[in-house]
Amino acid sequence: MGVEVTTNLQLIKPDLDESIKENLPTFPGWADQNADNMDKIDSLFRDDSNSSFYVPVWSAGGTPVVLGTGGFVSGKVIRFFPSIVVVNFRIFTGTAGFTPGAGTYRITLPTGYTHIANEFTTFFESAPLGRAILMDNDSVATSTNMSVHYDLSLGTIHFRGAAGVLWNPTSPITLAQSDRVSGFFMYPTEDP
Repeated sequence: MGVEVTTNLQLIKPDLDESIKENLPTFPGWADQNADNMDKIDSLFRDDSNSSFYVPVWSAGGTPVVLGTGGFVSGKVIRFFPSIVVVNFRIFTGTAGFTPGAGTYRITLPTGYTHIANEFTTFFESAPLGRAILMDNDSVATSTNMSVHYDLSLGTIHFRGAAGVLWNPTSPITLAQSDRVSGFFMYPTEDP
């Protein structure tokens, strides 16, 4: 079963015996309830009192990445309950001056939330934590999804394309100016 990341994540789905039509004044309808739920979750990430900005360090295993004009790496982190951390991130390579570097791409975990629960450190090499979208500015047809993994040995986040190859300057696409990546990951933490 595949998992796709879209901008239209549906948070509830009506059961077969539930009505999806509005029945005013008591039920505004399934579409209205779904929109309310999406707005609530979106507001958690936009509200500075509930979430905090996070600037991941984007690196390559060999030659460093150099962002082009207007390029950025940004993110937000929110902690639910005492131990669940949810992170979203965005990378824009920029335009003139972008250099893709060499080696496997990685980003750092948010400062203060780096102690992943012991249960996640028993995997062979990495633990899957989320999904990302890689948008190829040259051809939308080659844009793709990637899975987001916690690298057990380095304590960083890396990405795997659909073929299982780690994200690097030439796989799953040849990274170039104006390409973009956005995604999310979540994990249990042992931080107090």
